[in-house]
Order: sequence, then structure tokens, then C-alpha cells
Amino acid sequence: MSRVLVYGHFRAVHLGHLRLFEYAQSLGDYLIVAINTENKSASDIEFSENMIKSFPFTLEVVKFKELQELLTRVNPDTVVRGQEFKNRSDQENDLIRQLGIRLMFGSGSTHLSEADLSSSRISEVSLRESFARYATLKGLNANSVKKTLKRFPELKVTVVGDLIVDEFVACQSIGMSQEDPLVVSTPIDTTRYLGGAGIVAAHCRALGAGVNLISLAGDDEAASWAERNLAGQGVKTILIRDQNRPTVVKQRFKNSNQTLFRLTHFRPEEAEASLLEEIYNLTLDLLDECDLLIFSDFSYGTLHPSLVSKILDEVRDRDGIMTAADSQSSSQVGSLSKFKGVDLVTPTEHEARLELRNEVDGIAVLTQQLAENLDTNSVILKLGADGVLLGGYKDGNEVMSTDRIPSANRSAIDVSGAGDSLLAMSSLAMASGCKLYESAFLGSLSAGIQVSRRGNIPIGIDEVEEFIDEVFLP
Repeated sequence: MSRVLVYGHFRAVHLGHLRLFEYAQSLGDYLIVAINTENKSASDIEFSENMIKSFPFTLEVVKFKELQELLTRVNPDTVVRGQEFKNRSDQENDLIRQLGIRLMFGSGSTHLSEADLSSSRISEVSLRESFARYATLKGLNANSVKKTLKRFPELKVTVVGDLIVDEFVACQSIGMSQEDPLVVSTPIDTTRYLGGAGIVAAHCRALGAGVNLISLAGDDEAASWAERNLAGQGVKTILIRDQNRPTVVKQRFKNSNQTLFRLTHFRPEEAEASLLEEIYNLTLDLLDECDLLIFSDFSYGTLHPSLVSKILDEVRDRDGIMTAADSQSSSQVGSLSKFKGVDLVTPTEHEARLELRNEVDGIAVLTQQLAENLDTNSVILKLGADGVLLGGYKDGNEVMSTDRIPSANRSAIDVSGAGDSLLAMSSLAMASGCKLYESAFLGSLSAGIQVSRRGNIPIGIDEVEEFIDEVFLP
């Protein structure tokens, strides 16, 4: 049999490793994964070994401290390393080639998720174990996390971005069309929710912070509805009415749990310069009493690059204002580059690859590249049901080793709004003085709550504390 070897430290086994293992398995008959045990505790080694052993394509797991000894002992036909090692001048690459072993580079398919690659028992049992273990390793407990939440009411937050109104239209099938091979449906109920920058602001307010929201909206009924809703949530809202464009309304037509189709009501024209100047001036007025500035960008015209640049220039001249940004790319294509220099960014893997034009490298490398390109200390890379990956810098030049937090809830009912809740919670935690790992942990908790119910509903402190108690059950 052709023997294939993958080796590494595997301190935090994440989706990038799974993709690499799947690629390696395709190159031979027998896959061996070797764990470097140097500077690792016995419990860390055991956990990594058990996780890797439970993957269906791993046939053998071994341990090592010195590469040449490993290669002699295992005697592989092929060694597989990540794509990032391909063009390096690397002593390990030279050693492998000198021993006559085929050396291959790759990161696996960027389209595969952990659910695609792992067995069903990994999805549930190891997920819970991994989430609890992460908290324990980081010294987190129910009391310490709740203590962080109690600092939120001290924060003053300004949210600037695209207001969206989400409409869910419940439909009922009434038969087949006689003219086309289609099911005919009739609407029976419509439910509205805040979306975009509106729900980010509402999350922050429900979590206790004082919040101002600045956004563009049309001179229409949807904007008036959003204004009333936000006022009811306690958000101080300034909606600049754009006479030339409607408020963005996203409609989802659903039959039971199935989405029939979606409609987005918007106009693609850029906002007039005078309106952007008004947003700038209003934001400027709030900066003197602002602890946290969040940009919530959906590429519907509010956050023009020139506006963001001017606002960030003003923020840099002031002390004590944390900045966070999310630029979503779904129906619209966002741009993270306009938020260069912010303290925290929370993209999806798809958004990060679009920004870097990188469809090749693994997600750990991708996260580090994004942190460097955006000159940010903190990246939370969202991986959907596979959790989040963390990356950034520790002390200016030292790259932080990749850290992974598993999903807090894979039994999702409605994933819309998970990223908004994570952005709000993680930003508040970091502005309260938390490090990246605790901020991302709280953000993951928030996202776990959000996906457990239908519709984008602001998450309150009581819900979070109840969920914390469940996570930290003995």
C-alpha cells in the first residue's frame, strides 16, 4: 500500500486540517498523521490524538519529536504539507526530498465543511467536549464571563452602516399551475425584523450598552417602521432620508421551513456626496463620547470608502475608541480593504478569500494574511457550523498562533443574523477589555443563541446568562 504522511503540532484541530487530511488521503492508500509532542502537555496530546483518530480518513496516528526519526520510522511514500510551504526555502522540505520521499503541497478543497468530512459522532459528542475544553483551557468560567457582561452598560456605542428590513412572508401551496410546471402559493402572513446595521445596534442595546445608530434610509414606510422599532428597543436612531433610493427590504417567501425564493428591494446607485457628508458630520459629533464604533456594511451605499476613511482618520486622533467592522458579501460584494486599521474584523471564509483573491491556501494562513493586509490585531474568521478561527498579532510583529473555537450550536433553525450577533457581542466584549479569545467565545455563544430561533431578534443579557449556565454545567 502507498503510505501518505501528514505531520504537525495540531494544537487546535480545525477545518483547515480536515481539508488537508482529505487531500492527503486521495494521494495514497494509507494515511498516517503524526503529532509533534514538543512543548505540549499530556492532556493536549491526548485530546489532539483522540480528535484526529475519530476522523474517518485517518488510518493511523503516531507521535514524534524529531522529523528525521519520524520519517525513518514511518517510511512514507509521500509527505503532504500545506500549500504555504511550497515556495519556501525550508530545511524540512530539503530533508524530505533528500530521503527520496515524494513531497506534495496542498490545502484541500475550500468548499468542504467539517460536516462533509467528519463522522456523525464527531458532530455531536466531540463538539460539546471541544467547546467545554476550550473554555477550561482559557480559564473561563460562568462567573468570569458574566462579570464581563456586567461591564457592557458602561459602554457608549455608535453603529454606522446599512439599515435593512427583513420580511418573512409565510406562504401556503394551493396547487399546480396549468400554464407552467410550478407550484402556486398564496401569502398568508408577513413578519418583519430589523436587519443590517439596525439589528447590530439593537443587539448592543439589548446587551446593556448605550447605542446610537446612523444610517441612510428611503423616505418610505419601511424606514418609518424601522425607526419605531429601534426607538422601542432604546436605540437612538438618526436615519438620513434619501429621496432617490428606497430603504433596503429583503423578502423571503417561505412554505413551512422551505424558502421558495427571495426578493431584495434596493437601487444600486451610490448615495449623493451631500448625504455622505451628513453621515460624517453626525458621526463626528458622537466620537467624543464613544467607546466603540461599529461599521456594519452590506454594500448598499451607506459606507462609501471615502466616508470610512475620513471617519477612521478622526478616530485615530482620539484615544480610547475601539473600532470593529463587518463587510458582508452575499447578494452584494463587499470590500474589507476600506476598513484597514480597525481593531476587529469578522469576515466569513468566503469574504476573506474574495478580499485576498486567494482560493488556494488553508484557512489558518488565510486568517493571518487578512490580519496583515488589513493591519488589524484581531480577526474572527466565521466558518458557519464549524465555528470560528482566530488570528492576528500579539506584539506588533509576532504572529499569533491560530486558535479555533467550535460552534456553540449546530442544531440551527435559522442561520440568518448569526454574524450580526457575533459582531455585536464580540465587539462589546473587546471594548470592555477582553482579549480576542474571550471576545470570540462570547460572540460564539451569542451566535449559538441566535441560530436557535427563527428571525433576527435582539439577544438580551438574561438569555446569554442562561446559555452560559448551560455551557458551564459540571
